[in-house]
This record gives sequence, C-alpha cells and structure tokens, in this order.
Amino acid sequence: MKKITLLSILLLFMAGFFTNCTDETTVAGPVITFANNVSNTEIDFATQADPFTVSIVASITADGKIDAFTVKKKDNTGASSPITVTGSYSNETTFTETFNIVCASTAAFPLQIIFNVVDKNSKEMEKIYTITKKVSTGFTYTKTGMFFHIQGPSEGAYDLDGDDVVAAAGTASTKSMKNTDAAGNAFTGSWTSDASNGTQFVKSNSYDYANANATTAATAFAAGTASATVTNPAVNDIYIAKKGTIYYAIKIATLDPNFDPTGSATNKGKITFEYKKN
Repeated sequence: MKKITLLSILLLFMAGFFTNCTDETTVAGPVITFANNVSNTEIDFATQADPFTVSIVASITADGKIDAFTVKKKDNTGASSPITVTGSYSNETTFTETFNIVCASTAAFPLQIIFNVVDKNSKEMEKIYTITKKVSTGFTYTKTGMFFHIQGPSEGAYDLDGDDVVAAAGTASTKSMKNTDAAGNAFTGSWTSDASNGTQFVKSNSYDYANANATTAATAFAAGTASATVTNPAVNDIYIAKKGTIYYAIKIATLDPNFDPTGSATNKGKITFEYKKN
C-alpha cells in the first residue's frame, strides 16, 4: 500500500511539473507590427517637401504584458538617438502609437527606426522600419531654347514643357518664359511666366549644372526665393525652374540685344539657353 501511495505522489508531482512547463511555453512572446504590413518608405525629394515627415503606426501585442518599449533612430553613419514614446504601455497586452519621423534630404540615409519590446516574461522582439531616399540618376533630356524681344517680329516667349518658342499672341498657358521688355526699350532678356502657366524660378549660380538631376534641383530651388519673374539675366547664370512637381535646370548661353531677325526690326534682341529636364 505504501508503495502505491509513493508512486501516486511521484506521478502527481511529475504531472504538475510538466503542466507548469506547458503553461509557461504557451505564453507567446511580444509581436511588433506596422500599419498595412509596410516596413519601409522611399522619399523622392524631387516631388516631396523637404523636410518630409514619415508616419509610422506601430502596434505591439504581448501575452505576457509589456514591460519595456523603446524606439530609436539610427542613420548610415551609425549615429543613433532615442525617439520619445508618449503613450502608456506598461502592463498592457496591446499598444499602438504613431511616430512622425521628420527627414531632411541632407540626412545620412538609409535611416533605421528600431523598435524593441520586452514582456514580463523577459521575452523580446526587435523590428526595424527603414527610410531611404530616392536617388536620381540625372535629367533625361538636354534641350536648347530661345526667345526674342516680345515687341519684335519673332517669338517672344518659350514653352519649357513643349520645348518650343511661343508667339506673343500664343496660348498663355504655354508661356513658361515670356520676355518683359517694353516696346522701344533695349532687350535685357528679362522674362516672366504667364499666370496661367505658373512656372517659378530661383537663381542658383553655384548649382552643379553639369550633373543636374531632379533631386539636387529640388534642394537648390527650396534653398532660394522663388519668383515668376527673372530680371536682367546674364550669360552663364543658372536658374532652377519649377512647375508643379516638375523641375528644370536652365543655363543662359547667349544674350544679344542687337540681334535683328529681319534686318529692319525696331525691337531687337535674342536670348538663348540650355536646359535639362526629365
């Protein structure tokens, strides 16, 4: 009888031991998920604001309840900095927060936003959200443009979209660059975009025109003061133009106030320029 009792106690002990082990292993570790299961963003600064804000919605679940939750940003140089977690997560089994990451084009991309969670059972998970910058390989086209004195016999405007001269009486919305010199005045090459066209210009003589691309053009444009009007351009001046989300790099080639297309024009003058665009 005693042997049966001892055996029964031993079996009960072993059953309890394995039950405890089973209970412990059924508690799942914490899980981090991002909204729409998207874990990366590529920023095209040619079409987006600079700086640009990336919003990351992170959700955490932990069967064993959340003990610690940290977020940090790490750039391509290895430098890292903590990101503040504003919500209350301690002892929660679910937690969601939106993190707005402000990214400037000058940052050392790629950027890693590193999320780490530890639960009450010391189980841990780390997940990384990556932010990259789209790198342009250069403008696709290099074109040559020109326009003449607006009051003369030849075309006094130019269309950067259509790559062609536009007559003074031509469609207003096609006039990216329209000469502004008055009748009888010397030709200065000054221009403005028609209001219905909306092209804006920034002078940027330090811009690397030879290696121009949409990304660097966007940065140079944002660094200057944009205007629809350019006054007294000079040979080799460089201008960054923007229409909507499209950028152009323009370099003045020649400026001839005495150019006479007919030999008897009263309002003389011609400007030529090279420009790059996609």
